[in-house]
Amino acid sequence: MTTTNEGAVGAEAITAKWQELGGEAGALGAPQSPTQTSLVGAYRSFDGGAVAWCEQLGAHALYGAISKRWLERGVHLGAMPEADQQSTPDGSGAFAPLRIIEHDGGLGEELAVCAATGSGAFEVSGAIWQHWNAAGAAGNPVGFPIDGVGTTVDGVGARQQFEHGWICWHPATGVGTLRESIAQRWSELAYEQYGYPTGDHVALRDGRGEYVTLATLQPDGSSVAGPSIYATPEFGAWEIADEIQTEWRRRGREAGEVGYPIGPPTDRIKAPGREQLFENDRIVWPPDPPGTPRPVFASGPIRSGGLAALGGRVTIQVNPGGSVEWSGHAHNSGSDNYDFSVRAVLRPAKPDAPAIVFNHSGSVYGTFHSGSQNDDWSELHPSVDDDGPALLDMLRGATLETVTEYESGIVSTFETVLGWAIKAVVASTAGTGTLVLVFLGVEVGSLVATGSLLPGAQIINDMYWMAGPFGTLVSLGTRAMIAAGSQETEVTEEQYKWAKDTVFGDSLPPREMLVVTDWSGEKDRAFTFRRFDGKITLNMGRSGFPDPRNYHLGRRKYGETFIHELVHACQAHHDKMGLSYLGKGISACVEGESSYSYPATADFDYTEMGLEAQAQIVSDWFACSAQKAGTKKWEPDTENSFYRYITDNLRMGVF
Repeated sequence: MTTTNEGAVGAEAITAKWQELGGEAGALGAPQSPTQTSLVGAYRSFDGGAVAWCEQLGAHALYGAISKRWLERGVHLGAMPEADQQSTPDGSGAFAPLRIIEHDGGLGEELAVCAATGSGAFEVSGAIWQHWNAAGAAGNPVGFPIDGVGTTVDGVGARQQFEHGWICWHPATGVGTLRESIAQRWSELAYEQYGYPTGDHVALRDGRGEYVTLATLQPDGSSVAGPSIYATPEFGAWEIADEIQTEWRRRGREAGEVGYPIGPPTDRIKAPGREQLFENDRIVWPPDPPGTPRPVFASGPIRSGGLAALGGRVTIQVNPGGSVEWSGHAHNSGSDNYDFSVRAVLRPAKPDAPAIVFNHSGSVYGTFHSGSQNDDWSELHPSVDDDGPALLDMLRGATLETVTEYESGIVSTFETVLGWAIKAVVASTAGTGTLVLVFLGVEVGSLVATGSLLPGAQIINDMYWMAGPFGTLVSLGTRAMIAAGSQETEVTEEQYKWAKDTVFGDSLPPREMLVVTDWSGEKDRAFTFRRFDGKITLNMGRSGFPDPRNYHLGRRKYGETFIHELVHACQAHHDKMGLSYLGKGISACVEGESSYSYPATADFDYTEMGLEAQAQIVSDWFACSAQKAGTKKWEPDTENSFYRYITDNLRMGVF
């Protein structure tokens, strides 16, 4: 509960703080409201933020998104700032430390409201706050929070996502941080259901790798040591578990004879048990019978340079019978297409031993292309030597060398002319807004039409570029602005039917045209884009993938943003999005510069509203209907005056 009181206790201290910070000429700007009081103190809103006061902590200033978040949540929780909002030296973000004021006036739990520059603000509290703060707070390698605190699968612990990973806590395992590729692998393994981190990343002495140890919960609530996740730049992050982990540790871990993991544990094909590939060998469990000759095994990386995002590994294994296995995994972590060729030579240490050479050619496709981002192969070549044991003896100690050659449609063919065009256009527009390059000519135009020019997004001159319709290249914005994703999936039949039955009727595009991705724009904003192949991508970020109805669930109604973006899909399907949309619409959706406002009364022409306003009318009506239904079965609010735009425009495809 708050009350307005010009003579309130604390008003004088708030005014003094505001004047100390420059008054109207300072960052806070002019007052927006009188001083208001709450059960634990007082506060006043200004153009640029707020000043909060309580007897225990004094008056302190909050700004921007942090001030807004505090006004929405903190003041009602009785959380008051114990210092002015602090920014990082590099300008990457800011945070405000808070304390809960107890009913008896004592100081309670510590927490903070934090925000990365240009992003929303979120609370960090409890054990996660203590851990994040102890590891440097705003200087913590995991970065700033990008979502609120959520509970673990058992409802007892907590985990929170940050810019570069996760912090997870459970009373049985403690608190730990997972970052970058290890965090990504942990999420692929179902988060804490695979294991709870028992601490932070541990950097290894060789300077190559790092790891996190996990613990698993028992039915009685206790924990036992579980798997580990190890990561290297060459091979990515992979788990090591159970008996294979025990054997790997016995053989010296990463510094031993087998080295780092280069893939996940898998079931054996021709024998019972499991196996896992490492740099210099593989570990099988249960072990082969005593006396079985060990194969010669070697592995090496697939490397690329410059703009290319091609990587992976290859392995050669010479078996006791003289046969040779040649296998590999190539992965495209970017959005361009690559035709590649990798050569590998197993170079023996003994001068009289043969060198074994292999070559593999293949293709990997960009993020938004229908082809696979991965190329996996495994070839078994018949015996190359009747005396298998002698061959093994000659090849022990051999080293593997690899060379990768690749071609990429836009990089190899158009990088020079495109780079010049980008520089020219950016110079003439001062680098602002979304840029659209239209290529005219048979060669480039045909490549765009067939999808080989730019199937996804390519980083050129520090900007993301995508191939859109009409033979265009469209810049989505700078790398700092776009949250680049790596996954896409079709809208499911159940999701499509839900949207159709709930709001759209028959106005939706065919389901096969709709694709959900984990890309997002500035401030994790969802956006919709019709790409070169006619597909309409609903770019919903990590929180909205693979089910877009879950986008920022907790801050928005279930399905609210999905409905909003599907309106854009309808606009695209009904030819509202022409060439002009590529510049104005994408800039609005990605950069957040569009106006979402519309008149308060439903007496306007819907077709005269902008793209975002049209979508906002529909999603607001949907949210109001959901609010009105409460816990009851969702029903359309047909009494809402804006319902006529649903029936007369949206469902009729009139935009």
